Amino acid sequence: MIRTTIRAVLPLAALALAACATPPLPSARPAPPPAAWSQTPPPAAATTRPWWQAFASPALDALVAQALAHNHDVKAAAANLAAATALVRDARLAMLPAGGVTAGAERRREAAAPQIAQFPELSGRFPTQSLVSAGFDLAWEVDLAGRLADERAAARATAAEQAWLAEAARQEAVTATVRAWLEAGVAGERAARLAERCTALGRIATAQAGALAAGAATAADVAEAGAAAAACTADAGMATALQRNALKRLAVLSGQRFDALLATPVATTPAPVPDALPAIDPAETLRRRPDVDAAEMAARAALAQAGAARGLLYPRIQFAGSAGLLAPPGTLGTPAALGFGFGPRLEWGIFNLGRTRAQIAASDARANAALARWEGTTLRALEEADAGLEHWSASMRQWQAACAAATAAGQRATATARRLGAGDASALDVAAATADAGTAALACAETAAQARTAYVVAAAALGLTGHAPVLATAAAKAAALKKAAVGENGGRGRD
Repeated sequence: MIRTTIRAVLPLAALALAACATPPLPSARPAPPPAAWSQTPPPAAATTRPWWQAFASPALDALVAQALAHNHDVKAAAANLAAATALVRDARLAMLPAGGVTAGAERRREAAAPQIAQFPELSGRFPTQSLVSAGFDLAWEVDLAGRLADERAAARATAAEQAWLAEAARQEAVTATVRAWLEAGVAGERAARLAERCTALGRIATAQAGALAAGAATAADVAEAGAAAAACTADAGMATALQRNALKRLAVLSGQRFDALLATPVATTPAPVPDALPAIDPAETLRRRPDVDAAEMAARAALAQAGAARGLLYPRIQFAGSAGLLAPPGTLGTPAALGFGFGPRLEWGIFNLGRTRAQIAASDARANAALARWEGTTLRALEEADAGLEHWSASMRQWQAACAAATAAGQRATATARRLGAGDASALDVAAATADAGTAALACAETAAQARTAYVVAAAALGLTGHAPVLATAAAKAAALKKAAVGENGGRGRD
């Protein structure tokens, strides 16, 4: 008898083991970052203040605060995080017993025809009854294969991903606000400098007209001078348009209608050019970048989902029970009204294993895609930071050279004006030297603007925004969610 039982059980056990054999989870991790950047970075700044405060503008600080409070992308990201956090609670509760209560009342009459066909002595119809009922049911799944735990791990990783995406939205709102503010100021400064240059070009045109009358210039000289003055006026109009567009962008970034800030006065005094950033190596940059953290959490969620898909290969064991009362009105409390049932239940979709393995293959492919995105995001973050630092350093050198040239041009214009007083230069010479000085000053201002923008790009690429005090709480929350997700899925994707 025992041998017969063993012979019957062994094939079933072999079939179960073959069915439950699962392929290993995908595994990958980004390559370690380099120890240093490709070039020596500019001087380091020993400061803990937000990087945008290097521009020393209370107006900019107020715009950043307004963007963080009212930007619609930031609000949408916060809502996505709230939804993901709610799903974490749902996944946690799925591991606990579930059930509910029922109650009802009905008029019922059973069909008599099937019974009459079996028992001919019966005739007529069954009586109509009034019944009331009340009961409850409970069920609890034993997570033998770890499917529910993997689903909870996936939910936590997804919540951590959304937390980092919310952090990225905040950083992007800050960066975009600073850039728009800088563009508005640069356009205003350019318009002011162009106004000075246009005045000088107008004087040249007037002088050329006088020289033409005296026979010292040609009509072509007059036409050329007039065209230069007209082109300068057009450039000034473009600068004004760029300033208005930057103000429109600032309004939208702070959650307002596009024309809300058009009447806001913009200071034409140039903002200072920051000359230092905190010393951050590549490894620290990766720890600060929310897009890298979000990509890692997305990979961990995909790996946990792949693990949950493997759980479908195994039998599911559930303990379930129910109890209820069913009786005519007035007799619901009698012992005869009570009915109940409880016990274990095993479910195994052994005939659906082909579909299950197809779902595992799909989840593995999604996990591999998420791992590839994580690696790609890491590489892009390092490239952006390295390129940002190099561009900022080059922009600083270009700005310093342009401003040195502007100083020299200004000195020449001053010397020419003195020569005019001594009778060694003409008014035309003075106007030309003044125009050249204006052009050089404009180049200095434009390279300064490029250096400021390069500073903003480098600060964002290094992930500095998330470590500003105004964002410290949000970043800490995202880091806490990441730590919980990493601890739950055992570091999948890193080994």
